[in-house]
Amino acid sequence: MQMWDIRNVAVDVARGLRDLHAAGFVSGDMKSKNIAVFREVWKIIDLDNARRFGQKMAQKVLVM
Repeated sequence: MQMWDIRNVAVDVARGLRDLHAAGFVSGDMKSKNIAVFREVWKIIDLDNARRFGQKMAQKVLVM
């Protein structure tokens, strides 16, 4: 990936996080697997763990 491409990914993801936070939410699971390109714009995907600011994350239960 070229430096210009890396910059585009960073800018697009930063804008997505800005918009998510402006709406009062946090991602809860931000990682490289959760971003994808769509029509030359990088998007944050898989917002299953998104929560409102201040809302606690549900604890995961390990079943054996």
